[in-house]
Amino acid sequence: RAAVDPSITTATLDGFNVWGFVSEYNGTIFTKKEVEKFAEGDWRYDGTQYWVPNKPYYFAALAPMNSENFDVELAVYASAKFGLGTVKFENINGTEDLLYAYQTATGQTTGNNQKVAFTFDHILSKVKFSFTNGFDNDNAYIDVKNIKMVVPATADIDVNVADWWSTNEWALGADRFDLEFGDVARLAIGETDECAQERLTIPAGTDEVY
Repeated sequence: RAAVDPSITTATLDGFNVWGFVSEYNGTIFTKKEVEKFAEGDWRYDGTQYWVPNKPYYFAALAPMNSENFDVELAVYASAKFGLGTVKFENINGTEDLLYAYQTATGQTTGNNQKVAFTFDHILSKVKFSFTNGFDNDNAYIDVKNIKMVVPATADIDVNVADWWSTNEWALGADRFDLEFGDVARLAIGETDECAQERLTIPAGTDEVY
């Protein structure tokens, strides 16, 4: 659900981190550089990096900015420029999304300072529950409380591969924790309602048991 019903959009995002590389010149130009939003469509970073004309550039980004939930293990430079490396994620309480973007560009000539555009992908899953009172008796009410899922607490994903978005293969850690969704209001006959909370979690394989 995270992509169709996002917890984070450009309207709510305050900033993101960028890693940048340039080939055949000086290697790394950004390492977890903070890019902050000053206004809608106006994103800035401190300091200035100047384009080297006609050189290939590679950028990767993670959001939200400086999140305690993620860490990055960079691939070696020759490989990292094609996607960054391995993202290590810890799901603390299911309230924070994780977004990733990758972009290439060609060094521009002086006076042609175009911005680099990122399109972020949501790489977690969003889960929600809804319940319906299907009884045929007006006196039969349903109370649903303390909804939980036991989910992976940590996982790694290698985004430094060409088809990471199609496989989205997370290497799950051994730790699990209770992801809490809250309660559902009392349901009368025919009523449907959703649990109080939506939660974000690490995508897990079909062999994961809930």
